[in-house]
Amino acid sequence: MPPKEVKNAGAGGVAERLWTFFWMIVNLVSSPCLIWSNKWLFGKLHFNYACVVTASHFLVTGVGLATFSLLGVFEARYLSLATILPLVLANAFCTPLSNLSMQFNSVGVYQIMKILITPSLVLTEYLMFGKVLPRKLCYALIPVCVGAAISTVTDFDFNVLGTSLALLSVVATIALQMYFDKIKNSESLETVQILLFVMPWSSLFLALSCPLFDDVFTSSRDDTVPLIEFEWTFFCVQLLLLSCALAFLVNISGFMIIGRTSPVTYNVVVHAKTVLTIAGGIFLFATKPVTTINLVGMTVTVLGIIYYTKLKMDMTEAPKKDEKDKK
Repeated sequence: MPPKEVKNAGAGGVAERLWTFFWMIVNLVSSPCLIWSNKWLFGKLHFNYACVVTASHFLVTGVGLATFSLLGVFEARYLSLATILPLVLANAFCTPLSNLSMQFNSVGVYQIMKILITPSLVLTEYLMFGKVLPRKLCYALIPVCVGAAISTVTDFDFNVLGTSLALLSVVATIALQMYFDKIKNSESLETVQILLFVMPWSSLFLALSCPLFDDVFTSSRDDTVPLIEFEWTFFCVQLLLLSCALAFLVNISGFMIIGRTSPVTYNVVVHAKTVLTIAGGIFLFATKPVTTINLVGMTVTVLGIIYYTKLKMDMTEAPKKDEKDKK
């Protein structure tokens, strides 16, 4: 092979890794900012309508993707509702279940269930598809999960309803990530091509479900008025729009990571976001003083993430290197 072609291949590999790293950074930054903006929206402004907010997030993401498609950023490909219906349902249930889990559980139980997604995903892929994660990657996941647990879990307050919702949230999240990966590979689609059709349908499904989960016409909480009686302010509208923009970045970057790597890798990024969110909450909001346990947990998690990422990139580059050597 001529040297020029080798150089181009290497440049392509570097560019691919840089784009993957870029989407990881976008996800790491936008996700905690989304959590903090929603925390302000719910806690300070008492806009306690989680399904309405989530439906708005999905709608803005769908509109953003449609705009990109019209501008020629990517080519739209038609997908029938029958094809994407399981993905739409999983996507529509995943976020509301997570919010309900947070509402009825302590922070400790909520974080434990989030951490449970990664090993559950590995086990599910093994049982259903016989997919075995390399032993080195399994070892790398141990400090990630343990470190996240140490840095986030401070209390355990189990109850039947809260735990059931949390487990359903885990199942919905796993189904969402696995089915997305399946459609992408079987239909040879780009990530954005799938999201272009999934997001509008998910938004419609959630919008129709809002009266069941949110206080739209009547109120069931002392600090919440019915949505039809909510007094909108300019700041509230700004914050809701910011939340939608951040959700667009979170959704796009999250699925880009899955598309370029794997669902397991994305969940490693989720653990990094968990640590970053906790750290930001400590230093920005000062709700709780930082402890030695927090610092140890964060450090262990970050080291695990670095180790896992290095192994994953080495394994990705190995087949390409062998192919070049054969040529």
